Amino acid sequence: MIVYDDSYLGVALFFNQPWRYAASRDGHLPASDVDRASAAKITEQYYGPVTYMAGVALAQVSIPASP
Repeated sequence: MIVYDDSYLGVALFFNQPWRYAASRDGHLPASDVDRASAAKITEQYYGPVTYMAGVALAQVSIPASP
């Protein structure tokens, strides 16, 4: 189960880095007509890595309690 949680954490981290680069204020998104406010809102609402880190920590204590 810990390997399972670790793999989800890895996916979340590898997704998060390119997204933050693309949605940065420098305008790296490929389309010029993308709404920057929407991209910023999506970035603020994404808690994947934090959630999966909590799952990995919880798996160290109790396997059935981990997501």
